[in-house]
Amino acid sequence: MNKFMFRKFFLFLLFISLIGCSIDYKEANKKAVERLRNQLLEGKYEEIYNQSENNIKYYISKEEFLGNMKLAVSTMKEFDESLTWQQDEAADEHRVQEVYGYDRASWRTMEKNGKRLNIDIWWSSNFSFCDLTMSEDFSDKPEIVVTRCSKE
Repeated sequence: MNKFMFRKFFLFLLFISLIGCSIDYKEANKKAVERLRNQLLEGKYEEIYNQSENNIKYYISKEEFLGNMKLAVSTMKEFDESLTWQQDEAADEHRVQEVYGYDRASWRTMEKNGKRLNIDIWWSSNFSFCDLTMSEDFSDKPEIVVTRCSKE
């Protein structure tokens, strides 16, 4: 095989690998979001904390985490009792590069009566829970921060 053919073959394999990683990422992201949603619906906040990225346990106590999570879920339920999130597809397509040791995110929204709640979920590279923040569009209400994987 000459060098030109080898390069074409190598680029082809690289392209196929990247497509495979993208599909795996999307599926893993989808499963992680649904797992988190189910845990929230079932009130399994302590389970979320215990399965989360170790950094969370360094920056926030279990009691504070549980209180923040209850506040976040009650806010979400004001929009929809079943916690039916809409995927922000444009944002979700963007694979976030490594920031503060975690590199994956899911953006979801909920809408009711013309109000929109933005939900940002961050995962570690293996889709362990890291961060959950929420904010309403065009609202004076402060952002709700359940936790972060870092002090940033």
